Amino acid sequence: MSKLITFITRACKRPDMLAKNINSVFMQTDKDYKQIFLRDHEGRGLEYANGMFAQNKDKIEGQYVYILDDDNRLIISDFVAGIRVIVAAGNPDVIMVKANIRIHGILPHYWEEPPRSAHIDSLNFVVERELWKKHIEAFHRPDHGDFYFIDAVFKEPDITVAWWDKIVAEGMRK
Repeated sequence: MSKLITFITRACKRPDMLAKNINSVFMQTDKDYKQIFLRDHEGRGLEYANGMFAQNKDKIEGQYVYILDDDNRLIISDFVAGIRVIVAAGNPDVIMVKANIRIHGILPHYWEEPPRSAHIDSLNFVVERELWKKHIEAFHRPDHGDFYFIDAVFKEPDITVAWWDKIVAEGMRK
């Protein structure tokens, strides 16, 4: 049976942060999720890490996909439950959320229609699985893969976007 959300966690040599990440997912009140791990035991860099999404796209079982890397964590226990409410109201293609992105502060800084990819991070979007699979190759860059990916998604005709004006996650400091 398909899950509501697949959390994708890229992990590379940060066991303490990974433990906090896993705990933040485990603490969800709604257990309709699966967390998959894409591990880089060698530290091959960001372009390799960004390419791992496309290499593993067939492992996605959830109706929606959310990137929660090992140096990030959810800060609310009702994230999955909140996504369920939003999905029940209209099955959007993308759900935009707020997150505390370490040096950048709370992103996105502002909301606007149509959505724009400027001033966001991968913690700011939950994407429908088929749309994710269609555009995930755009993520495979040496840097800023999240911007290229969500820009490709936002260029889809008739895309539906829901805005959840809540801070749901944060980047952890080393």
